[in-house]
Amino acid sequence: MAVNDFLKAISASLLMEQVMAPKWNFKTKVDDEDTPEKPKKPGEDDHVIEVKGLPKLNEKTKAIVENDLDTLVATTLSDKNIREAIIGEGMAEMITEVYIPKIIRDTYPDLNEEEVDAVAKHTILTIATQGEQVVGPDDSGNKFIKIANKFVNLNDLDINLIAEINPFQRAYEVVSKSLTPEVLRTIQYVIEDKRSEKLTDEEAILLFTKYLPKWREENPGKVKPEINDGDPLARRIAMAIEHLRQLKRNKLAQQQ
Repeated sequence: MAVNDFLKAISASLLMEQVMAPKWNFKTKVDDEDTPEKPKKPGEDDHVIEVKGLPKLNEKTKAIVENDLDTLVATTLSDKNIREAIIGEGMAEMITEVYIPKIIRDTYPDLNEEEVDAVAKHTILTIATQGEQVVGPDDSGNKFIKIANKFVNLNDLDINLIAEINPFQRAYEVVSKSLTPEVLRTIQYVIEDKRSEKLTDEEAILLFTKYLPKWREENPGKVKPEINDGDPLARRIAMAIEHLRQLKRNKLAQQQ
């Protein structure tokens, strides 16, 4: 099967799961220690999860989340960059900080950056919790939900966790189990080689600020990878460094 067909099959599977699986709703968790708890109606908030630090929705973004989220998730799953990133290694932050926000900007060009961020967070949470159920309570009364293959205490669910998780972790695990390590690695190399043909400013900045430090930790004593490195992600980091240098040169030239 060609790589593109393989990625489309993964996307189709995720889209089908999205249609069939129950969806969680999310709201910003507030400190209500001093606020008396109001009695809830039967079934109220049964499928709502509170998240610390989740950006509050205004009238415009609330309408998108309430009415367009299913379509937005489907658009995300159909995006070429997202499909390729699902099977890539260490792509969580690229997905959550670059690709998904870009899709939202393109879909809703009238949103400002704060509004884009709010919709992106809801989209990521929806994908990451798709099909999952809350388990518990345990002996201490805590409840948990599985996100990116980890059980998270609902009391500790914080928006800062979102940028660090791959919302498609479960899809990656399914793919990994269905292929031999050699075939999976070959597909990853093909994808990385294709992605290396182009690089956006946003990708370059993220690769430089987040991925380069990780690469240095894994390669003590080295400052940066070479453009001909055998690892595709390392080559992409090297490309990002050169990309940013070229941007700086262009900016200096314009100032002269």
